[in-house]
This record gives sequence, structure tokens and C-alpha cells, in this order.
Amino acid sequence: KIYFLDLNDDAGVPVPFNFSPDFHSMTFNPHGISYFIDHTDGAEKIFLFVVNHPNHDSQVDIFQVDLESKLLIFEKTVQHDLLPHINNIAAVGVDAFYATNYLTSEETLLLTLALPMNDTNVIFYNYNKASVVARDLGMANGINLSPDGRHVYVADTLNKEVKVMNRKEDNSLSLEKVIKLHVLPDNIEVDRKTGSLWIGCLPSIWPLVFYGTKHSPGSEVVRIDCPSSAKPIVTTIYSNNGSELQSSSVAARHESHLLIGTVFHRMMRCTLPIIPLEC
Repeated sequence: KIYFLDLNDDAGVPVPFNFSPDFHSMTFNPHGISYFIDHTDGAEKIFLFVVNHPNHDSQVDIFQVDLESKLLIFEKTVQHDLLPHINNIAAVGVDAFYATNYLTSEETLLLTLALPMNDTNVIFYNYNKASVVARDLGMANGINLSPDGRHVYVADTLNKEVKVMNRKEDNSLSLEKVIKLHVLPDNIEVDRKTGSLWIGCLPSIWPLVFYGTKHSPGSEVVRIDCPSSAKPIVTTIYSNNGSELQSSSVAARHESHLLIGTVFHRMMRCTLPIIPLEC
């Protein structure tokens, strides 16, 4: 399911979207999401891009969003040979996006976790055409764009890095810098006002892989201020050993609200002070 939560309502609760009848919702197995707002015809249209793994497949389903009726209107499904193991996406048009492949083969997952081979990549897709725009990542995971669209941020989970990429006019990417972290980054959310990155992270991968043992997977949220500057500032915002929140995978802020999501545990809503930022 996909849920809607109004953060302007302090007492708001998540409300599930319905799907248009032409979408096969019974096999819906969502992973990463992104959105794009289109103004080309003078009216605002919101498109939601969802990484979907129906029956262990890998595809991107695109919907038009009707917020008033909480309806996702199915537009199309994207599948491509260069998108075999999609993790996350960053939409840049009504039929265009960047996507990360986090594996080369499901059969080698445990080997990849133990010995990162730096063989995953980032793909740019645009109207039935796709190309590799970044390669040699340990595990390409979360991806997002700066508010001005000039930079693409990619979480390289197993190398504990966020790669800052220059986005060129032809949508190809070049590496500008690498931001080192002490944890394993997952999804990246961007504060559209400040440009800061909010990242759900794992302190260690193995408690998640062997979930159910005596060691619970912990959670950590880091914020990276001024990520495109010469001196990015990395701050730990939240940290827990798993007693409160297990396996954090995403953190998104809106005004004084912070949502922290997990791989399969639960979601937490926090209140934070609003502090002016200067880069």
C-alpha cells in the first residue's frame, strides 16, 4: 500500500491511497518512491513513481495522484534490461528518472554484503531509453536531487558514503565529491528549503540480515548540511540500539516534523526545533 499523511495536522494519521481499477494491486510490492510535479499544460499534475517488485520482478510504476480523492491513477509501467534490481528512484520528468541498481544478482547478495565488489550503478531513463550514468558503487541505494537540480546525491551503502554528482545538461553525471559517514546510508530525502540531506541509516548491516537473533538492528538518522559546499556538515540527529526503532531506512523533515521509517518495523514521528542554516 501507499499512504498519505498530512503533516500540517498534528493529529493526522496515515490514510491509504486507492488504485485505479486497471492496476494490478494484488501483486503490488513497493520499494522506493519519488514524485514529479508537472506544470506544462498550465494545471498542476502530480506524478508518483514507485519501484515495484511484483513476483520478484523489478519495475517502475507511474501514477497520477488525485489528492482530493486519495486515488492513484495508473499511467504506465517501466521495465528495462538496464533496470534488473532497482532500489530507489529520483523523478525528473513525467517519464524520466534516475534509478539505482543495488545488486547485480540476487544469488550473490550475501557475498556482496561481506565483500563489496563496487559493481552496482545508477541508470538514467527517459522515454524508453536508458543509459548507465554512474558505476562502480559498493551498493547504490538512496538517490535524490538538490533543490536546483544541479546535483544528484547517491547513497553508497556498503562503502558508508554519499556521492555528490554533478548533473550535466544531457543528464549524465560526474563525481564531484564523496562524503564519508560512520554508518550505512539508505534513503536520502532533501529539505527543499535548505538543501540539507536527511538520511535513514543502519549502524551495522548484519543484525538486519540475520533479523530475529538476540541482536536487534539499530537505527540512526544523520543530517548533512551544505552537501554541495566545500565543507559539508554531518550531524547525528537520532540514534537508538533497536530498543525503540529497528533498522531505520528513511528520514523526512517538514517544518518541525520529522518522520523516521524503517525496513519492516514501524514509523516514528518526532518534533524538532527549526534552526536557521547558513552555508
